[in-house]
Amino acid sequence: MYKLFIDDDALADLEQLRRTDPVTADEILVLLQELPSDQYLLNALTIDHFGDDKSERIQVRKWGRLWRAGLDLWRVKPWGLVDRGIQIRIFYAYIIPQRHYYVLAIARRKDVDYDDPDHPLTKRILRAYRNLAS
Repeated sequence: MYKLFIDDDALADLEQLRRTDPVTADEILVLLQELPSDQYLLNALTIDHFGDDKSERIQVRKWGRLWRAGLDLWRVKPWGLVDRGIQIRIFYAYIIPQRHYYVLAIARRKDVDYDDPDHPLTKRILRAYRNLAS
């Protein structure tokens, strides 16, 4: 059975978002609360390009550059938010032996640079990921 955990930094991201956009924060919180009881969607969190055609409520993608470096890092794009013009990404790690997902960050797309390993958010996510692996 898959399980989902939310890192303290991701909870802090959600709280920060709540201060500026409480409706969006609530929608993300609902998604994160519903995921643990939806094994279908939890399984889909490791299917690259899941939901690309908007047939699902989320889109799942590998973090390509980091995936190619051997790190099991992913991101979710909630389509309901995109449809309202809100670009939020939920970043998470998958720990295969345990079948556990760890949400590591929640960020606006404009605040993410997928290609810059020195970007502050990337560094934070990598630090959290390495702590999971140790």
